[in-house]
Amino acid sequence: MLDYGIRKRFDGGYLFLQHIYYRLGLDKVCRKIMARHLYEYDLNAILSDLIYTRILSPDSKCSSYKAVQSFLEPPSYGLHDVYRALSVLAQEADFIQAEAYKNSRAFGKRNDHILYYDCTNYYFEIEQEEDHRYHEAARNG
Repeated sequence: MLDYGIRKRFDGGYLFLQHIYYRLGLDKVCRKIMARHLYEYDLNAILSDLIYTRILSPDSKCSSYKAVQSFLEPPSYGLHDVYRALSVLAQEADFIQAEAYKNSRAFGKRNDHILYYDCTNYYFEIEQEEDHRYHEAARNG
């Protein structure tokens, strides 16, 4: 017999990414960042969840927060904490990327004498405005 109103289904697709996240040492990176900043939220939990949802189903920060509600390990932080963490992540972006690159060497040997950068940008244009999407001409004038 199923109990009404009790959740029985959870998403576990992020679990394979969890192994990579910790192998990259991003949890340790978050601890180093915490030593330099004053905040009360769990930066490691927020960063890991943002990365998992960005890979699995890219969407807004708000939608990503809603998506992690269905994870096997629900978040221990609120949406307001996600937005607060963004400023810390922005300040520490170079450090996070440098540490992730350095720690990614554990995944195997690579030829890093030549590096390729993706400098492409994209935008979309629609004829009818709806929700958060606007016609290009409407924004410019």
